[in-house]
Amino acid sequence: QIKVLRRGNFSDDEINFLSLYLPYATLPHFSIKNNKIYTISHFAQTLDGKIAASIGEPSWIGNHENLLHAHRMRALCDAIMVGHKTNIKDNPQLTVREVKGENPLRVIIGKPPTNTSLDCTEKTFIDVNLPPPSCDGKTSSNFDGIETIFTLLEEKEIRSVYLEGGSFTTSSFLKMKKVDQVQVHFSPKILGSGLTGFAFTETSSMKDAMTFKSHRFSPMGDEMMFVGEL
Repeated sequence: QIKVLRRGNFSDDEINFLSLYLPYATLPHFSIKNNKIYTISHFAQTLDGKIAASIGEPSWIGNHENLLHAHRMRALCDAIMVGHKTNIKDNPQLTVREVKGENPLRVIIGKPPTNTSLDCTEKTFIDVNLPPPSCDGKTSSNFDGIETIFTLLEEKEIRSVYLEGGSFTTSSFLKMKKVDQVQVHFSPKILGSGLTGFAFTETSSMKDAMTFKSHRFSPMGDEMMFVGEL
């Protein structure tokens, strides 16, 4: 792919940009070919694995380049999804305001909040019960909540989803093997305490760790993002 781009006389920066984002432009084709919704999870974390402080105002952990990346990915995906706790705590806009493109379908897992100060405009709420991240995935009933979500999204002709948390929602999707790619941005900061990006139960052996079919690291300005295929 890079060799083909070089023959087009692109600069190194343009080649890196196209190499990163061109594959996501093919998500509709991938989804139709494999008869599935392609799901990508993303969050930024500190070096000690924290995605937010335990208390205080919500703040973006990653750098500006990662913010632009997240908004580009929103524009490239049909839907963006977060859990209801993240929606209540952060009240995110879930738009592509930092880049050019159309806003994705904004999906919140959980009931619409009763707090009228929250921005619920143009957000779609799916009130289902997610399986806890501690489940082993062997019981079909554990899939009910997530399967309901995907059925509803298919009805809306959604082909790709960008999953931006929170910890419980992302971990539930991962445990149920409903995430195709994981993006983790690493910021050179140490909080020492706070909320972690993954909420799995304690494991007794490294053989129980989640592994990836392939992975790579992509520079994000002066920071770094891990991209792993499941």
